[in-house]
Parts: sequence; C-alpha cells; structure tokens
Amino acid sequence: MVARKLLQISFLASCLLLGALSAAGFASTGAACERSLRGPISLSPRYLKLDDEVTPGSMVLKSGSIFPVSLLTPLDSKTAHMGDKVQAMLLEDIVIGGKNIAPKGSHLTGWVNLIQGPRNVLESKFTPTNWSNANGAISIHFASIESAGTTKHPFHISIDAQPAPGTPLRGVQHEHELCVHRDGCISVRWSGFKYTATGVAISAASWATGPFKLITGPVLSGTAGAIKPEYALDKPVLKEDAMTRTKGGLVGAVKGLPGGFIITGVANRGGYIKVPSGVQLEVQLISDLVVPTKYAAKDAINI
Repeated sequence: MVARKLLQISFLASCLLLGALSAAGFASTGAACERSLRGPISLSPRYLKLDDEVTPGSMVLKSGSIFPVSLLTPLDSKTAHMGDKVQAMLLEDIVIGGKNIAPKGSHLTGWVNLIQGPRNVLESKFTPTNWSNANGAISIHFASIESAGTTKHPFHISIDAQPAPGTPLRGVQHEHELCVHRDGCISVRWSGFKYTATGVAISAASWATGPFKLITGPVLSGTAGAIKPEYALDKPVLKEDAMTRTKGGLVGAVKGLPGGFIITGVANRGGYIKVPSGVQLEVQLISDLVVPTKYAAKDAINI
C-alpha cells in the first residue's frame, strides 16, 4: 500500500515537474528583453521612437526617445576598464520638425561607465544590481553625436543617453543572446524566474511524499537538471561549463537535497560577456535634447 501510494505521488510529482518545465519553456523571458528579435542583422531596422516637439526658437527631442545604432567598439567584461571609449554608428536619420539634425552614419561617442564581473549564483540572488543574473555586465553612457570622417560640414551634438533598458542586441553575438537589462546593463539574456518556479514546484512535490522526500527531491531535481542543465546551474550554460545532461542531472540532484541550493548556489558561477562590434542596439535619451530651430546637420556648428 505504501509503495503504491509512493508511486502515485511520484507520478503526480513528475507531472508537476514536466508541467513546470513546459511552462518554463513558454514563460516570457521578455522581462529582460521585451522585443527580442532573431535572424540575420537588419540593414534598416527602423526602431525609431522619437518624441519631439518644435517650439519658438528650438526643437526638442524628449527624454525616452529611442534610435538604433551599430556598435563599432567591441566590448569584453573581462578586459574592459571604466572610462574606456566606446563608439557606435547611427542607423537612421534623426529628424525633428522636418530638419535632419543627425544623419544616418553619424558617430555616437561615449564610455564604459559600469563593469560587473561574474558572481556566484547565490550572491546574484541577494544583490539588486542585475538581480538573479550571475554573469558579467557592461553599461555604456553616450555623450555626443558627431559627423563621421571628413566632411565639409562637421557637427557635434552633446547628448545624455544609454542603451535602452529592456531591449535586445541583434546580430552576431558571442555564445549567447545579449540584451539590455532593466538597469541599463548589457548582459546575457536570462530570466531565472522560470527556473526558480521549477525549483519551488519540485520542493512542493517532494515534501508531499513525506518521509520519502530525501529520495524524491534529488530524483525530481536531478531529472530536471538532466532535461534542462540551465536549471541545475541556475544560469545559462557557457562553453567553459562543459555541461552535459549527465552532469546536469548530478548537479540537479545535489540541488534537490535539503539546503542543496546553497551548495550549488556557491559552486555555480557566471561567466564574462563579450559584445562584438557590429551588433545593433537601441539607444535611449536620458534627458531632453534641445536644438535651435536654425540648426540642421548640414550646418557647421557645435551644440
């Protein structure tokens, strides 16, 4: 009778586990990147979201306006330093009131203003910055848009901008999809919520088996780790992890033990990120950009 009851509970627990993993597969990772795009790099992305107005004597591009750029400077969270110069190329004309204030191909110049190294998974869950993401991260501040190369009509516009939070990076990337997280940092596209939900479901199912929880917990968690090694590591599987389904199952089994999440949380560590040149991303104005109405990009003036 006990064995039969245990079999029924284990079957129910397995169904809950499969359901949680299926839901995880469909769960919205859009919390990190709302507009994730796949496929080849776009030649004309047209991701302009300009909020502008023309007033007597000035044109205003309001804070929150978004325009697409292509990164010219490769970035690596392992070798980058605070203050390193970063350049990008404007992919669309910025037009206010019918005047092209910054033509496609103009250069944005800025610098690295935050670097976060990889952390262990447990630490990432108790820090607000890049919460629940153990991987490295980089933040950029853009300070100007200026004419590219030699031109008869050079211009320089001071701006206050950063990569737009909640947006993806498109194009050739290093090993994993990258995006701009809610805090403005570029990092691996990752949402640990779905795997946390899976862990809670497994814990509930194992506790339902009463005295057999010391067996069912590791078995269910190990099964989840074999199916999804990301669950076992609680982070994206990187090349240096050399993770297989067998290893994922073993790590998952340890995670399923009482207090096992602490052991795996300390042992599992994130990795550095690389952002190659050529990727496309959205840049968002942090503060209003005010331009005199007499100005157009063809004018050789500084602002």
